[in-house]
Amino acid sequence: MKLPALTSVTTTSPELDVFFEFELTVDPTTGVIRQVNPPPKEILYQTPRNSGIGKLWKNHYESFSNFVLDRVKTWNNIIEIGSGNGWLAKWFCNYFNYEVICFDPAPSFEPEVNNSFPFEIPQIGWGLSSEHECKIRIIKSFFPCEHEERTYNIVASHTFEHVEDIHTFLLKAAECLYDNGKIFLSVPNFQACLDKQLTNTISPEHLSYFTVESLTKTLEYAGFENIEIELFNDHSIFACGQKGTPNTTPIDLEFLNKITVSLKSYFEELNQATARVGKIIETNQDKWIYLFGAHMMSYIALLGNDESKFAGVVDNDPLKHSSRLYGTNLYCISPDEVPPNAIILLNGGSYHDEIKQGLIAKNLEVVEWRKPA
Repeated sequence: MKLPALTSVTTTSPELDVFFEFELTVDPTTGVIRQVNPPPKEILYQTPRNSGIGKLWKNHYESFSNFVLDRVKTWNNIIEIGSGNGWLAKWFCNYFNYEVICFDPAPSFEPEVNNSFPFEIPQIGWGLSSEHECKIRIIKSFFPCEHEERTYNIVASHTFEHVEDIHTFLLKAAECLYDNGKIFLSVPNFQACLDKQLTNTISPEHLSYFTVESLTKTLEYAGFENIEIELFNDHSIFACGQKGTPNTTPIDLEFLNKITVSLKSYFEELNQATARVGKIIETNQDKWIYLFGAHMMSYIALLGNDESKFAGVVDNDPLKHSSRLYGTNLYCISPDEVPPNAIILLNGGSYHDEIKQGLIAKNLEVVEWRKPA
């Protein structure tokens, strides 16, 4: 399956767009699904990647921060890898004594600019004197890098699936941890997405795909133990591992067979999904047709369908408006800019109902192309 290397918007010329063959394989030791030849990270992360908009993301941040804070033992500092929109970093400043260190090559927030965060984040205070005020320090780099930071706590929310070499990443994280230090991960729940056959289960920017079993095995293989797992709806897997001794026992063969069958069924559903889009186009030729989402769902809809039949892409993220959807000639607009006599094709994955309600509240006509219940 040929896909663009970047599933977002861009301001560059279409002649610079890069396409690649999307292919997956299963790691026989850990059971992790991996991309075979992913696009270069310089393309994947040329712009900030996480706006984290909407109620579901807000609930995720709150739940994951509670998962972390319930297990922290030492409150001096914390390292966050992939700080994105800064929500977690800002929230952790309410609890840690000294510093939140953020590794991110392209953060979408400025620590001293309150309105650069996606949600209002209250300062609840942590009962310490003013000279212990916690600060956010951003290191604009991928992790690992030449910076030598040490801590008892490392956190990465929806970052681990973007990492090129997950084993080296965990080994370097362990080097940054003091003895008995902990790593906290939140990753997309791949098994739940497969079970529901959600269209946005895959993405070029996700280099690895995790289930509870494969994430646990990956952490153990890299030397983390006392693994704790918590599920956030069907959206995410939360994991905590303590620095310890590697366990290199391979994952069960039955699991590998099960995940292979699930993948085959998922790709069969993708073909049916693009066919549903084609039928919608045929029956709405007298209307402006927009795709919702300047991300993976729109690219799946375009597979096997004529791009010229679409007027553009609608997205709730203001950072994407007026920019071109990479790999296409379609431009992104706000829901408020949708013209009369238009329909919006929606397949929102885990965010479907929330997005649909928001569009209907704006009196926009929504046509769904997700898998029928």
